[in-house]
Amino acid sequence: ANAAACAADADKFLQYHAANFQGQPKTEGAGYTDADLKNFAVQAGLSGAGLTTWEQCYTAKAHNQWVESVQTQSEKDGVNGTPTVMLNGKAVDLSGLTRDKLAAEVKAATR
Repeated sequence: ANAAACAADADKFLQYHAANFQGQPKTEGAGYTDADLKNFAVQAGLSGAGLTTWEQCYTAKAHNQWVESVQTQSEKDGVNGTPTVMLNGKAVDLSGLTRDKLAAEVKAATR
């Protein structure tokens, strides 16, 4: 998340996200190496001074406090996976979700 936030500083979040998603490890839980994360930055279009700035941001863990605070708040809010949809503070059951079911959930929650 810190690496993605560093890419966002350079207006390359969407490109970084796409590279990260395409580069997911084949084995769940294997995670990414520092080299993988840097490669995603290159694939996102960062080069030269922009890549150097990204590397400095990533190495300094410049956004880790924000990442940790989002994680902590998410846990407090009961968000423990993706996707999670919250409506008036309650998680919406996404199993078998249809447009009509979602519309009914929204209608019930806004009464």
